Amino acid sequence: MNIISKPDFGIKLLREASDFIRNLDKEAKKHVYLKLKKAQFENNPRKFSKVRGLIWEFRIPYKNVTFRFYAFWCKKEDSLVIATHGIIKKTQKALKKKLIRRNK
Repeated sequence: MNIISKPDFGIKLLREASDFIRNLDKEAKKHVYLKLKKAQFENNPRKFSKVRGLIWEFRIPYKNVTFRFYAFWCKKEDSLVIATHGIIKKTQKALKKKLIRRNK
C-alpha cells in the first residue's frame, strides 16, 4: 500500500534564488532541488533556522560548500516559503549589511 503524503509547506523561488541555482553545475543543481523537495516533508532545524526577525535560512551542504537560501514564511498562502536569494558562504554568521540591504 502506497501512502502519498502532502508536503508541510510549498516553496517558491524568486528570480535571484532561481538564477543562483541555475548557475550551479549540473550535479550541484540536482542536489539543491532534491534537498529543497525533501525539506518540504521533514522538519530539520539543523537545515532550516531563524536568522533574525522574519528572515530564515535554509542550508544545503554539498561536498565542501554549503548553499544558503534566505527566505520568509508567507502564512496567507498555506505556509509558503519564499526563497529570496541564495549564496555560498564560508562563515557561520549572517552578514548584517547584506540582510539589511536585501530587506529594503
